[in-house]
Amino acid sequence: MPLFLGMLEADLPLGPAVSFLLSSPTINLGAVILLLVVFGWRTTLFYGSVCLLAAIAVGWALGRVPRERALRDYLWIADEDSAGITARIALKRAGMLGGRLTRRFLPWLALATLAGILVDALVPTATVAHLGHWGLGPGVVLAALVGSVIYADILLLIPIGYALIQHGASAPIVLTFMLAASGVSLPEIVVLSRVLQPRLVLLFVCATLALYTALGLGFVWL
Repeated sequence: MPLFLGMLEADLPLGPAVSFLLSSPTINLGAVILLLVVFGWRTTLFYGSVCLLAAIAVGWALGRVPRERALRDYLWIADEDSAGITARIALKRAGMLGGRLTRRFLPWLALATLAGILVDALVPTATVAHLGHWGLGPGVVLAALVGSVIYADILLLIPIGYALIQHGASAPIVLTFMLAASGVSLPEIVVLSRVLQPRLVLLFVCATLALYTALGLGFVWL
């Protein structure tokens, strides 16, 4: 999130910034290596393709909205002439932005994190193993919804997902949960709601979960 906000402050287009926000936590070198070791090359290739496709599609959709209609204009430091800015001044401005981000987002992030901890305690990860009782389609949808609330790093989720599958959990449901839990979370949604207009946040959440659900069904063919 800090890198995403820094990209917006540097006037990077919204679409690429959103694509970065989605792709960076779901697929990285460590995740690729661990997925390859644990699940094999077919699952790794499909998982990586799914993550990149979802990031590109959602970034493209949000990037079509004009920047002035997408962002909430109360956070950013006023633009100044960059011709005579030295490294010292640039660092000072970066520190000012970091302080403003911390002051504005810390209370909201603390509340969202507390809510995520409570949900995580009340809905343990092992519950994902029982979502298959609802059937494959509804189970994938529920896995995406549960994962969107509980944030976890993909490197932590891979061993958990493998253990759940080894104990009989449906692979498409578990992999969909891994996608959603690493790609979108309650704290992330809260922070985005302070930066983007409400309709953009709703579009981001709905598009991401719809893509994760649709692509999660593709794991059936592996």
